[in-house]
Amino acid sequence: MTTEEFIYATVDDPNSDSISNQVIRINRENGKYETIFHSNYPVAATQGLKTDKEWIIWVDGDDFGTNTSLYAYNEVTQKIISFGSTDDKITKEFPEISGKYVTWTEHIKDTKKTSIISYDLEQQKQVNAQPIQNFEWLNSDYFIKNDTMVYAEKKAKTSALKTYNIKENKLNSYPTTTTAIGWPTLVNKDFIAYVDYTDEEHLELNKLMMYDLKNKRAINAFPNENKGDIGYLKYYDENSFITLKNNKFYIFTLDNNQFKKQILKSKHNVDPEKEDITYSNNQFFILQHEVDSDQYTLIIDNSL
Repeated sequence: MTTEEFIYATVDDPNSDSISNQVIRINRENGKYETIFHSNYPVAATQGLKTDKEWIIWVDGDDFGTNTSLYAYNEVTQKIISFGSTDDKITKEFPEISGKYVTWTEHIKDTKKTSIISYDLEQQKQVNAQPIQNFEWLNSDYFIKNDTMVYAEKKAKTSALKTYNIKENKLNSYPTTTTAIGWPTLVNKDFIAYVDYTDEEHLELNKLMMYDLKNKRAINAFPNENKGDIGYLKYYDENSFITLKNNKFYIFTLDNNQFKKQILKSKHNVDPEKEDITYSNNQFFILQHEVDSDQYTLIIDNSL
C-alpha cells in the first residue's frame, strides 16, 4: 500500500516462523525503510494492510487467527492506535478504510448477532453498528468510499445491496434477485459494481453486474454471456473499476451514464493467477514471487 511519500508493507524477520510480523514503510524517494510496528506474537500473522490519505491500518494476530487486534498509524502524528480486538466470543473481518473512517463486519458468537461497524479514527470511537440478519461468509465483502459504506445482506434465496452514509446516518436498501453478492463496489455514487454468484456451490460460475441506484435496476456487464469466471473486482477511481474475467483484465469507465469497457494489456507479462496485483494512489503494485525462493520483486507502474 502507498501514500504520496511512502510505501507500506508487511514483512517477516529472517528465519522466523511467522507469516509476517512487522509493518515497514519505505521512502519512495531514497528507498530507505524503517519498522513502524513489530508484533509481540512469537508466531505472528500481521496482515490486511490498507491505506487512505494519512491513515494506514492493519490486523495483527497469531498464526491461527484466534486472537487479533486492529491497528492504525497516522502519518502526520506518527502515532499508532488500537481500535479493536477479537477473542473466543467476537470475530471481526478485516477492516476497510476511507479517509478517517474504517468499517468491518463483527459477529458475536453467543448471541449470533452480526453487525457492520463504522469507526472514526480521529475521534477514536464507534460511529454506528448496523445489524445484519444473517452471518454469511459473503458479509465479509464490503466497501467504503467518501463516507459511504456498501455491503450486501443475504437472506434465504436473495440478497439486497445496502448503502449507509456515515455522516448523514442514512441507510438505503436495494433488493435483488441474486442468490449471493460479492465485492460490492461503489462507482460515482450512482452505481454499484458487484459479482452475482448464481451457484454458491460453484463460485466460478458467476457474472459481473452493475446496479443503477437511481433507476433501481441491475445491468449485466457482459450482456452476451450468462456466466463467466470473475476473479477480481477493484475500485479504480471515481468513475472506473477494474475486473478480472477469464484471466483478462478489464477496466470499466462511466461515460454519460454508460459504462465502456476496455481490455488492459500487461506490458510486464503479468500472470494474475501467480502474482499479487493491487491498485493504490493511482499506481499498480505488482508483487512477483520467485518459485522455490523467498525472493520477491515489486513493480510499481501507472499502468499494467
